[in-house]
Amino acid sequence: MNANYLHKPQSVRGFTPPPTFSARKLVGGFTLVEMIVAIGLFTIVTFLVMSAFLTVISADRHSRGLRIATDNLNLALEDMSRRIKTGTQYNCGGGTGTNDCVDPGPSWGAGKEIFEFIDQEDDRIKYQRGVGPGPLVGGGCGAVWPSGQGCIVRVKDFSSAVATSPEIDIKDLKFWVYGSSEAAKNIQPFVRILVGGSVKASATDNPEFQIETMITQREMDL
Repeated sequence: MNANYLHKPQSVRGFTPPPTFSARKLVGGFTLVEMIVAIGLFTIVTFLVMSAFLTVISADRHSRGLRIATDNLNLALEDMSRRIKTGTQYNCGGGTGTNDCVDPGPSWGAGKEIFEFIDQEDDRIKYQRGVGPGPLVGGGCGAVWPSGQGCIVRVKDFSSAVATSPEIDIKDLKFWVYGSSEAAKNIQPFVRILVGGSVKASATDNPEFQIETMITQREMDL
C-alpha cells in the first residue's frame, strides 16, 4: 500500500469522519409580552401603595391639625372659666356695675356678645367676639386674621389679647348672666356661655362645633 495514501485524511481516503458534538449554551430571557405585563403590574402596585401612603399622611395631618386647634380652644375656654369663676360684678352686655340677661331664648340672637366683670386682681375684664384683621380695641382680631374670620378677644384695662388661635373661626359668642343684679340676690351669680364656629383642620376640611358651658361665681353673693 502506498505510504502516501495512509497519510491522507480520512475524507480523502473515502471514509466519513465521525460527527463531533459541542455543548450549546442556552441564553434565557423575557418576551416583549412578558415585559409589558410585568411593567403594568409593577405600575399598578406602585400606584396603589403610593395612594395608600398619601391617604395615611393626609389623615395624620388632618388629625394633628384638628387636635391642635381643639386643644387651643379648650385652653382658651379653661382660662376664661378660671378668670370668670374668681371674678365678681358680672355684667351682660358690657358697662359698669352689674347687669343680668336671663332669657336665652330659642336662638343665638337672644344673648349678648359682650361680657364684663371684675377679676380677682380688681381689674375690669371684657370678653367679646372680634372679626377680621382690624385692631383689637376696635373689634378686630389683629393683623394675621383673614377678613371675616372671628376670634375671642380679652380686654383688660385698655390692653387687649386674642384668646383663640387663627386656626379657629369663632362665628358666635353669646353670654347670659343670672343672679348678678340687685333684683336677683337670692341666686348665686353665674354666666352661661355659648361658643360656635369652625376648626381649620386642613385646607379642605373645616368641621363646625358648638360648645356650651356654665360658670358660677366662686365668691358667695346671696
